[in-house]
Amino acid sequence: MHANGIKETTITAGNGTVTLSAVTGFVRFSDAFAINSLCSYAIHDGNNWEWGLGIVLAGNTLQRYKVLATYASGVYNSATPTKLVLSGASADVICTAIAGNFNATMPAVSSNIVGAFVASEHIAGFGGATVTLSANRLYATPYLTQGMIAVNSLICYVSTAAAGKKIRIGLYDIDAFSGYPNNLILESTDIDAGTTGKKTSTFSTKRLNPGWYYAAAISDGVPAMLASPASAASFSPVGMDASLLQNTYTYKDVSAGWLALPDPVSPPFMFSNSNSPLIVLGSA
Repeated sequence: MHANGIKETTITAGNGTVTLSAVTGFVRFSDAFAINSLCSYAIHDGNNWEWGLGIVLAGNTLQRYKVLATYASGVYNSATPTKLVLSGASADVICTAIAGNFNATMPAVSSNIVGAFVASEHIAGFGGATVTLSANRLYATPYLTQGMIAVNSLICYVSTAAAGKKIRIGLYDIDAFSGYPNNLILESTDIDAGTTGKKTSTFSTKRLNPGWYYAAAISDGVPAMLASPASAASFSPVGMDASLLQNTYTYKDVSAGWLALPDPVSPPFMFSNSNSPLIVLGSA
């Protein structure tokens, strides 16, 4: 199965990062994924196969980040797989689905958000607390989906207004090396922070692959938003120590006068284990 129609070839030998060559009629990895993004891949070299998670790097290269299974010399191995030593002859490299990638996502329903929405699957409580934003501070909260979802809106809830001020919310992918927010995927228009209530910004339907993201918010004032309580996380994000970073957010201050969310966003970031601004997705 060629997910998103992605197929390339490589003549790289050995068990390292592979250099990719385009195949006429097929999408390239670099067309579908941002640099430093995680993806699932398969390599077919002669009669041997390798399946795993890779990182799309610059220069049309793919780092074989974690091998999940191999089929080599007639033996299938998903218990202790290691990278194939590629022959150097032309091998196919495709983006292929991993079992479970296309699970249906059950919407959450909460009276706090006034209706149904898709929330991060690592958070067990929605909108049971508030957080007062600091002006010109970008808040980025881990967001997990374990199945592909189709979304058409970003949603937050202003609990205390800030007259004449605005909020922007959005969704970032994660830099596979640093674990920080990276490229902006979705962004709202300006949201009026001068009135309270549910705020929804709609856009054309977009499908999100399963995995970790960051839901982000910024304001030029100090409104309060509904938040997820710091105790609501069922597990910690991206392998981080739960005693330090459970259901936390990262943040960084940006210059006043901003017009949009920074893209890409770069370190340094600070960390907090306080209540995190609640940003959720509307399901298409």
